[in-house]
Amino acid sequence: MDEVVQFLYGEDGMTAEYIEDQDIELMKISHERLAAIAKHDYLNPDYGRGWIKDEKVRSNIRMDHEIQAVLDREFENLREMKRLLCTKVYRDGESRQHIPINVRRLIDQCHYLFPAEEDPDFYPPQEVVQKVEETLDRLRVIRGLTDDQVLGWEAQHNATVVLQAHLRYHLASR
Repeated sequence: MDEVVQFLYGEDGMTAEYIEDQDIELMKISHERLAAIAKHDYLNPDYGRGWIKDEKVRSNIRMDHEIQAVLDREFENLREMKRLLCTKVYRDGESRQHIPINVRRLIDQCHYLFPAEEDPDFYPPQEVVQKVEETLDRLRVIRGLTDDQVLGWEAQHNATVVLQAHLRYHLASR
């Protein structure tokens, strides 16, 4: 008795030495700019030129409604995350927040450590969306939740929503 077993920093369980102030770019970007950089315009005949080298992949995206639905859902998720951050989470509009992962620096470091070859492996946009979703599904602050633990899932969502928005924006398929 009378012993402290463990202290957690905040309700998310993260310690302060791994958190840094960063701009949540998704909050700052206009709706028009977000659409320009994240929405797949697969109806455009020039869709994907310059970044999807394989014409077959571009054609599949233009023709396959299931792939289009995945890409549209990704964009809608980004828009919803932007709305949620700006209207519910940070109502004051302050986009500089404490975030545990500097995704931009991580990507830059990976480019430096693992330079791309002339013809690097290419992941079609729908595979990128799938991998990002799988990664976000593995973000856990509260482990062992069952489907009927509604408050636990709400706490899980609240603890990870900012990081999820940050990751969705930086790891978007386009």
